[in-house]
Amino acid sequence: MSKSNISAVSAQHAWPGMLATLNWMVDINMVNLSQMSPLSRQVSEKLLLGEIVPEEYDNNFHERVFFDYLSDAYTQFFAGRDDFSESERQLEQQFDNRNAERLADIERLQEENDQLVKELTQLNIDAVLSPSFPD
Repeated sequence: MSKSNISAVSAQHAWPGMLATLNWMVDINMVNLSQMSPLSRQVSEKLLLGEIVPEEYDNNFHERVFFDYLSDAYTQFFAGRDDFSESERQLEQQFDNRNAERLADIERLQEENDQLVKELTQLNIDAVLSPSFPD
C-alpha cells in the first residue's frame, strides 16, 4: 500500500489494496484480543471506554474528549438517529468538569502564592529589623 493509494481513495484501483489492509488490521486486532488475559482485556476495555486515562494522554484531554464525542455521534448517526443533544450535553459536562478542576487548581495556587508572599514579606521585615553584622 503506497502513500498515493491512500491519498487517492476515490481511484477504483486503490480499493482492493485498501480493503485488504483494513481487513489485515482488523484480523491482527482480533488475534491480539483473543490472546489477552482476562485482566488485560478488562483494562483494554476500560481504556477504550475512557474510564481509565493514562497520564501521558491527560495532556491531550481536549482531543480525547472530542474524539469520544465524535465516535459517539457517528455511532448514533449510523444507527439512524439525528439528535445528538445527549452527546453534546456529555461533551459540555466533561469540559465543565475540567474547567471546574482548573479553577480549583487556580484558587489553590493563588492561596499558596498569597501565603508565600506573606512569608517573604515577614522575612524581609525581620531582615531589616534585626540585621546581623559579622563580628
